[in-house]
Amino acid sequence: GLHRRFVELYLPDAEKGEGAEYAVLGAQKSLQLAGQRLAFWDVGPKDASDAVLVCNGLGARVMTWAPLLTALRSAEPSWAKRRLIIFDYRGQFDSMPL
Repeated sequence: GLHRRFVELYLPDAEKGEGAEYAVLGAQKSLQLAGQRLAFWDVGPKDASDAVLVCNGLGARVMTWAPLLTALRSAEPSWAKRRLIIFDYRGQFDSMPL
């Protein structure tokens, strides 16, 4: 459910036959900071005038935001035009520990 909803909201061009969880994890990116990998998602319009840095709770993953993002889009349609940067804390999931 949550993976599928996140795909519907932010990854509409994802391959349909591969499954929503695969699509979400496949959209993850990473960068090196001080020699350590930080995993993140960069979703939404790349040319958006607004970008929002979304910070997961410890132990939470990107798809746990789907219900809140659905509610925000329902309350304020301009949320669909915002770019979101969602990262995994260091030591969580695909980000390296300190």
